[in-house]
Amino acid sequence: MLTVNSCAAVDCRWPPLCCLWPGRGDRMVTLNFGQKIFFSVLSVAGLSVLLISLPLLFNSASHFMQIASDHARTDSVMLGEMVQPALVFEREDMAQGLLEILQQSPDVLAATIFSVDPADGSESLFAHYGDQTLLSDIQLNRTDRTQVERVGSYLIAVSPVRSSGATVGYVRLVVSQSNIETHFQETLIYVTVAVIVALFIAGYLAVASRRAILKPIQDLGQVTQLVAQTQDYGTRAKSDSEDEVGDLVVSFNAMLDTIEEFDRQRMQKEREILQLNQNLERIVDERTVELQNSMAVLRKTVEDLRETQGKLVEQEKMASLGSLVAGVAHEINTPIGVGITAASHLTQSLGELQQRFLDGSLTKRQFADSVAEMTETVQMISKNLERSAALVKSFKMVAVDQSSDDMRVFNVKEYIENVLMSLKPKLKRTRHEVIVNVAEDLTIFSSPGALSQIVTNLIMNSLLHGFDETEQGRIELKMQQTGDELVFDYMDNGKGIPAAIRDRIFDPFVTTARHKGGSGLGTHILYNLVTRVLGGTVTLEPERQPGVHFRLRFPVRSDVGPMDIPIAGAR
Repeated sequence: MLTVNSCAAVDCRWPPLCCLWPGRGDRMVTLNFGQKIFFSVLSVAGLSVLLISLPLLFNSASHFMQIASDHARTDSVMLGEMVQPALVFEREDMAQGLLEILQQSPDVLAATIFSVDPADGSESLFAHYGDQTLLSDIQLNRTDRTQVERVGSYLIAVSPVRSSGATVGYVRLVVSQSNIETHFQETLIYVTVAVIVALFIAGYLAVASRRAILKPIQDLGQVTQLVAQTQDYGTRAKSDSEDEVGDLVVSFNAMLDTIEEFDRQRMQKEREILQLNQNLERIVDERTVELQNSMAVLRKTVEDLRETQGKLVEQEKMASLGSLVAGVAHEINTPIGVGITAASHLTQSLGELQQRFLDGSLTKRQFADSVAEMTETVQMISKNLERSAALVKSFKMVAVDQSSDDMRVFNVKEYIENVLMSLKPKLKRTRHEVIVNVAEDLTIFSSPGALSQIVTNLIMNSLLHGFDETEQGRIELKMQQTGDELVFDYMDNGKGIPAAIRDRIFDPFVTTARHKGGSGLGTHILYNLVTRVLGGTVTLEPERQPGVHFRLRFPVRSDVGPMDIPIAGAR
């Protein structure tokens, strides 16, 4: 930020003109954007005026000096031609009379005519005019041609007087420079007035430019504050210009459009989750009435699932788990439906067995067949309940971890398999293969929730983007620990990432599947999880063709004992 040295005065409205106040010390005054524009324009205008004015003044002074020199040279030549007869015939009175004519030239302060002795070439005073003391200390500069030189505040012109090719004398004029100074002062006044007018015009233009630039920026800032306070993403900034500031407003409105669409989709997902919870609760309540004793385990499982779903709804950052909840619920409906059908069949079989027993028509073979059939039915119910419990347990572990960034000790491979089980509703619809290349005993101290979200985002990106044109793809998750660092390589053989967006792949809202509902936040969330939560790095390796290869590195601890495991929620 631009700063200038200034006084410590609080009400200093012109920081560049402030000075140090005694006893106050030095302070740095910060210029805002409008002041920067004002002083920049004013400084450029002032510098431009100076660069134009100084050469103009110099040229004017040189011009006036040249004119004065030319006048002095012409006067001395003319006077020399006029006094030539007087020098030839040695008529001092004639020469003195000619010098009196110089009274009509107020700039000529003094004039002297020297005669040259043809015998020895020495000069002597022949006639003079004006104040001779002006040149009392200056010797005559004998020359073959007319010369003009500046001595102090005077111009001295010396011209030889010739007759028949021989120099018979010299004429020396002393000319005042007051006329030159007068013209220069007038020019200086004109230039000064022009500079002041130019600075006033520049100041007005600076103020106008400042208002023209700051007004849309200030309006944009007000809209930004309003959106931040009200969370109303339908608000738009207005722009009447088509310059860079107008482009900025258009880009900001486009960003609000994207955020508004994303927020609308998030709210729609929340409503879908809420509706799904209500429907699931209704179905469970209806079935639990018929299976009060035998479905006790299933009732607790459903309650745990509903509690987990409630936590997901309360946390906005877990809105992406909506589709996962729907998939798990759909997956659970199959074993639940089988269990309900088997229980209904068991009830019917028990009724028929009891009726035969009461009628006395029950045979030993019928009893044995009924017992075998009921045993098979009970085993079927138990097997499907265990399958439902396993699905809910896996989903619960992943969902709870994703809702927090708590650090704990966990087995990496076992946890990755739990994450994949929670993604089974998505994966089983495809023929894609997921390979987990992780050591069985790899146990670390880190954030399982962040790791779960990372794996989920990567796999969903492959399914949505990489394999949209592939029927049977291959995903490989390879993890190995090097010292206190875990290296996680994620690879697939999909169509890869276009070269146009490879350099921007971790930026928000970068996607090639926006028409399919892609928000462009998957890799951006991945980048934030790795760098901020896990404190590591993530790079897109360039050598994988076709497909993608993400390499994640983040610090972990593997030397944690049972006593070092933190309490849930501790940091």
